[in-house]
Amino acid sequence: MNKGIYTYCLLQYHHSQLLGEVLNIGLIVYFPDAKRLEFIYPERLIRLRFAYPDVPEKTIKAYFKYFDERAKELNASPEIFSDYDLSKSLQQFVNNEFLPSDSSALQFGNFRTSVLYTPDIDHIKNQLYNLYFSVFQLQESAPKKVDETALLTKYKRFLKEYAREELPNNESTRFSYNYAVKSGTASEITFDVAWHDIDHLHLVKPISFDLSRSKVIDNKAYQHLW
Repeated sequence: MNKGIYTYCLLQYHHSQLLGEVLNIGLIVYFPDAKRLEFIYPERLIRLRFAYPDVPEKTIKAYFKYFDERAKELNASPEIFSDYDLSKSLQQFVNNEFLPSDSSALQFGNFRTSVLYTPDIDHIKNQLYNLYFSVFQLQESAPKKVDETALLTKYKRFLKEYAREELPNNESTRFSYNYAVKSGTASEITFDVAWHDIDHLHLVKPISFDLSRSKVIDNKAYQHLW
């Protein structure tokens, strides 16, 4: 018995036409035997934001919503599929029903045909998702780096809680921020937090270490410890 086929194409974000920079961010797949169309896309775009911080994420997600709803509308009227020979060419259908081919940042491309190796369409959808978009999930679950700003924010929050719970109102004024210290002819050093007790002055300047890159540790050691 001959196995059926399915066809699909990738939705790509072209950040720079000049440099040819492209990231796959979605796909449309059509199953001729079932007359079923699906739009598959990642829920989060952290990989895209990481590559291009100025990416118009809200606009792209609005397109995602439109493509998903359009696929459902077409599935509700499968007679539309008869107007196109989708088993041979998906490109004209996508250009007419979803997004015309032009030089904009979002484009459908890489039209492909594959063997329908199982009648389980949801299984194929999951396989396609894992093939193209699992990297979005992996990067989302990656641990976030904690820099000096995050450390300082957390430290200040602890100080405020301590002052509120442990110190009288007139005692909280002994905390200072951006406290400058100058010793002799040396240059002035500013500490983010300072406070006095009866006998000592305590100075705080948070330092985070990116352990994944030894050069960062060397630079910070030279900057703060020499």
